[in-house]
Amino acid sequence: MSSQVFITDGHWRKSLAAVRALGRMGLSVTVGESTRLMTAAFSRYCNRAVVYPSPLNSPEEFLTFLSQELRGNTYQMLLPMEEESLELLSRHHSEFSRWTYVPIVSHDRLQVARRKDKILRLSEKLGIPIPKTWYVENLSQLDSLKMNLPYPVVIKPKTSSGAIGVCYPRTPEELVEQYMAVHQRFPYPLIQELIPQEGSGFGASFLLDERGQVRASFLHKRLREYPVTGGASTLRESVRRDDVREMALTLLRALNWFGVAMVEFKLDP
Repeated sequence: MSSQVFITDGHWRKSLAAVRALGRMGLSVTVGESTRLMTAAFSRYCNRAVVYPSPLNSPEEFLTFLSQELRGNTYQMLLPMEEESLELLSRHHSEFSRWTYVPIVSHDRLQVARRKDKILRLSEKLGIPIPKTWYVENLSQLDSLKMNLPYPVVIKPKTSSGAIGVCYPRTPEELVEQYMAVHQRFPYPLIQELIPQEGSGFGASFLLDERGQVRASFLHKRLREYPVTGGASTLRESVRRDDVREMALTLLRALNWFGVAMVEFKLDP
């Protein structure tokens, strides 16, 4: 059998894209997911599909299954595709690296990249523009902040994705009420100025090797997103924006990043 790659999270379109790309190169690809209804498994480039325990609901069972799969077969690379599997495998990177190549950063670096507050502070230090941001470290700060904010503002968790936990208070009363609600699930969320919806959103995607050199890059512009007030993009187009690309690359190199990453920007019109 030819060189093998194991790809997790076969339900997602990005996993299907990876299966197609690697399969066209002549690599034998195995896809895993916690359900048999995985999109990537229906690709002609998928050599084998396996169902494993959910990395979200059964993390220990997932790790046990994957370790047995890797020890029982010859794989040249393991590609985690979703946040839950990436998080788990980064915690156990040294263990899984004994059996195959796992092209992801260390758990410590991943945790920094997942924290919006740390990325914002690093970006500001690097001279990359960021929205005006208020970092709440004590709930008593809300009393002094609420009367002096440029409403409407945005409340967003330090760690989350899409529109989960994001609110748009328009008054001091709404700020306190919505902040406390988000705080219950995501402690001490950020408060930011609201960039107008008309501002274009861009995503800069990269593949960096272990020396930090760019092996591939791609930029897209958001055309639609859900919800329309701000969330995951649902329609995009490829663009060229050298300024956006350079800011994103500056940030990733400051993080000493390796592997795949996307940095998002929104322009203030």
